[in-house]
Amino acid sequence: MTRVTEESAEKWNKARDAFLDGIRRALGKPPGGGPAPVGLFDTPPADMDAQLAAIRNRTPEARRALLAELIDRGAAVDLHVVPVADTADAARAIRKIVADSAPEWGDEKHVAVWDHPVVNSLDLVSVLGADGVPVTVAVLDEAADPAIERVRLRKAIEASFIGITGADFVAAHTATIIARTRPGQARSVSLVPAIHIAVVTIDQVAADLGEVYTRLQWDPAVADEGLTHCMTFISAPSKTGDIELVMVHGAHGPREVHLLIIDKK
Repeated sequence: MTRVTEESAEKWNKARDAFLDGIRRALGKPPGGGPAPVGLFDTPPADMDAQLAAIRNRTPEARRALLAELIDRGAAVDLHVVPVADTADAARAIRKIVADSAPEWGDEKHVAVWDHPVVNSLDLVSVLGADGVPVTVAVLDEAADPAIERVRLRKAIEASFIGITGADFVAAHTATIIARTRPGQARSVSLVPAIHIAVVTIDQVAADLGEVYTRLQWDPAVADEGLTHCMTFISAPSKTGDIELVMVHGAHGPREVHLLIIDKK
């Protein structure tokens, strides 16, 4: 462990200030900085109530227009956007994906899911269990040893070829799934398995990231919780073209991403 002394802290602070002053000079600003203008980040714009009302009261036609844009933008980046009528249809769609997909290694199929209201409503433990597919819910057993439980859960997620999560928002303009992590909703469920399935309701589809940030900052229904320790932005499958400019999916995350939209409004 490195011991932080007053001398080393002062040296680090001087290096930090020199670095920031270099940025200020490049921007034509005076050195030393200063406090942010009062109200710049803590006072909502004058029309914020109107903006939030417009988001909350979006008509069914406007929601479906956003859904159509999301489907179109998703297709361009290999994000499979699938509208479904209700939770029963969502469960059937997931059951079909699990049945039609093969693990990358071995023949046994394992699935990991979030402990999330929308995901829980699908009753996937029973639905997939009927096909002999074990489902791990990403929750630590509080009665067990925490260290042992973390290892158990990590191994179960690593063994899963499909991870199923909810999300907080979906930005239609960029086909981006936005999810805050919480207890029972680990980022690893969306990152480690080869296939990621996210399930949301149509009212969670936002127009763009600006609308998402507006809600995170000013919508009481969202802002009260604040930002969790991690917020993940997922725009389609993991991909890279680093080697000989050949596009490869699944290099740093899932090779396949499905987004199920429950049309409950």
